Amino acid sequence: MGVLSGGGSKTLLRLVGKHIVEYTLDNVIEMGAKQVYMVVSNPRDFEDVAVKYGRYVELELVRQSGLGVEGAIISIRDFINDDFILLYGDVVAPKDMYRELVSAYMMNGYAAVIVPEEDTETYSVAKLDDMGRIEGFAGKPIIEGGLSTYVIGGAFVLPREFVDFVESLGNVIEALNAINSKYRLKPCVWSGWWVDIEYPWDLLRASLYLFQQSNKMMVSGNSTISHKAIIEGPVIIEDDVEIDHFAVIKGPSFIGRRTYVGNHSLVRSYVSLEGNNVIGAYTEVVWSSVQKGASIGSRSYIGFSIIGQDSVIEPGVITLNVVPEEVKIARAIKLRKRGREYTKLGAVIGFKARIKAYTVLKPGEEIAMI
Repeated sequence: MGVLSGGGSKTLLRLVGKHIVEYTLDNVIEMGAKQVYMVVSNPRDFEDVAVKYGRYVELELVRQSGLGVEGAIISIRDFINDDFILLYGDVVAPKDMYRELVSAYMMNGYAAVIVPEEDTETYSVAKLDDMGRIEGFAGKPIIEGGLSTYVIGGAFVLPREFVDFVESLGNVIEALNAINSKYRLKPCVWSGWWVDIEYPWDLLRASLYLFQQSNKMMVSGNSTISHKAIIEGPVIIEDDVEIDHFAVIKGPSFIGRRTYVGNHSLVRSYVSLEGNNVIGAYTEVVWSSVQKGASIGSRSYIGFSIIGQDSVIEPGVITLNVVPEEVKIARAIKLRKRGREYTKLGAVIGFKARIKAYTVLKPGEEIAMI
């Protein structure tokens, strides 16, 4: 994700109009939390988020003092005195998952969300015994006794003692196993949609679920839409957007503030233009995440792609997006058409990168800022 984040936190990347971490905070508020400690590497980067959500919950930014999840957990040791909820800020899931976690804790004690996944290769996992209890956790899918089909969901209710185990053992998986051995964590098995944002194209998968969940139509009265443009389906158009003559916007799609869509362009199906974007004339964009400030030149085709903040795509750029069968993509997006299954992935264009005019980008090609 570093190619997109430009050295900042990936949880500040935008996803259908919000920072990734805001979806976790929304769920925290839905759960009725009163106090939240958000561990971040640079608190200044999160000040706007803290101000926004500080109106609803007591939120304190804590500077992370060590690396990884372990460093984040150890950083809150002086703030936690009792049982607490631990949530990963890069997981996007519906509020019902978190409600079930809290219910599991209230009925049965300490609990962990685990998610059934067919492909567990890139996840940390949990194994259940014959009684449906959590037998153990591992940082890879192969654990003692075979292959696990449950991945760690990034949401837990834990005792304060867990923080001490992380500090003494230096590893979150070992700490989870230690807590599980002592208290036997309740498995909260979540079979609904759930996305761990680990790869750039996870943004595409998460946006799909968010669009399907919302199905909302909203057009700001402060936007300028040509009477010759066509708007179809559930589309959100924010303030100060301009849609030029003969442009077509097909939902579900999101058009963020101060975006311009040129004449005869087509924006369709799960596109999220996060704001301050320019889409040139005669350009087509389909199922893509376009971060704030990115521009796409005229007569381009951008499909199944992730476009970084403030990047520039010059005119005539084409992204090929059907991945050859022999190429393996972690957590691939697979579509079925005419009886065949395809793996789809366009380009990953990084933070402030620039693509020269009339470039043809191969499936999965990554372009970083030079």
